[in-house]
Amino acid sequence: MFATAKNETRPVLTGVHFMFSNNQLTAVATNSQRLVSIIKEVQVTEETSYIVPSSSLNELVKLISDYSGIVKIQLADGYILFETDHISLYSRLISGQYPNTSKLIPNEQITVLTLNRELLLKGMDRACLFAGEWKNNTITLSIKEGKLCISSGSSEMGHIQELQEIMDLTGEDNFKISIDGHFLKEALHTIRDGEINIKFNGSMRPIVIESIHEKSNYLHLISPVRSF
Repeated sequence: MFATAKNETRPVLTGVHFMFSNNQLTAVATNSQRLVSIIKEVQVTEETSYIVPSSSLNELVKLISDYSGIVKIQLADGYILFETDHISLYSRLISGQYPNTSKLIPNEQITVLTLNRELLLKGMDRACLFAGEWKNNTITLSIKEGKLCISSGSSEMGHIQELQEIMDLTGEDNFKISIDGHFLKEALHTIRDGEINIKFNGSMRPIVIESIHEKSNYLHLISPVRSF
């Protein structure tokens, strides 16, 4: 839900796209600068797709935060019903055509980094303190002296640079990209595993962030920002 658009310029992007087929739920959200996709095994009676407002899903999450049973989902006349043993939540659906986001996910990469998630998150926290001056909270990731270099700067506070160990590197070592630091922090917060992969395909192409254990069903894509 955090990856949905926060303005109404493109209403379909303010919701989460649910796609049901082959006993799988694929949920996708994007605000044009980043994308999150997750696939879960569910019981499906028919293939269908629809766009659910993120505000409704936020309420649903609050209502079922302590619930571990079955959630039934039904559709009727532009509305959706989420139902458990204890609650029923109705919501309108968002009308319109959701973009084909599958084409945005790169199939190839020139560099893959394996990193410690917790260390990277702490490094991003520190770098974001210096990046808040800029509209896109710009942080630059690169490889320096065989390590991951996290850097950002502020005209008032100065410049910060931190080197972190790379657990594994596949491909070329000329990795360098500028991204919104808060986008990467939110992605790291939602991945629970200790190690993550960052897949890189050029300084002006999106990076893909995945758990090394859930790479087949859960990914984040973040587009670069210009650092000048």
